[in-house]
Amino acid sequence: MLIVIVRNSPVSVLHARRKIICSVCTVNKDQPLMIEEGREWDAHQKTRIHKRLVGKASRDLVDKEHRAVRKQSDNSEAEDNVDDMLLFS
Repeated sequence: MLIVIVRNSPVSVLHARRKIICSVCTVNKDQPLMIEEGREWDAHQKTRIHKRLVGKASRDLVDKEHRAVRKQSDNSEAEDNVDDMLLFS
């Protein structure tokens, strides 16, 4: 006869092995990159690929903001040019 002694409840095992989705490293939203909390997450954040993708994401955000500001200033200049054309016609 086999006797199994359960020391940890299933719930405590689930809590101990909680996973975090790394939104930076997830390429396909249908298959997110999931990493266990704690040491694995800390180790993942120190990897070269994660650091590179974080840098790329922040550069993309800055570029996007820069393009929005530039587009806004281009639109205001275009409106000024239209006003100037109307004055000189």
